[in-house]
Amino acid sequence: MLSLSRKVISVLIIIMNKLKKILKDKGLKQNWIAEQLGLTREAVSHWVTGKNNPTTENLKRVANLLNIKLDEIFFDIDISITENDNNNKNKTKESGKVK
Repeated sequence: MLSLSRKVISVLIIIMNKLKKILKDKGLKQNWIAEQLGLTREAVSHWVTGKNNPTTENLKRVANLLNIKLDEIFFDIDISITENDNNNKNKTKESGKVK
């Protein structure tokens, strides 16, 4: 079992990597995020490089700004695919068909 400090570090690495990927996928720059949130570019840069961690409130603001769910920052899943899969399962159940 991981110690608490190792678990925290693991979560910070996940956040760091997800923020990098989301910014790259959306073609956004750290400076733009910083400007939109009223933060310094250095603050956002520190999140992405793992030098510092964003507060929960700032993570919520980033998710809102990028029009994503907070879960997408914490988990290595594509929420849209998961939701589509669930919708298809529900439609299958409703129609009585089994795939």
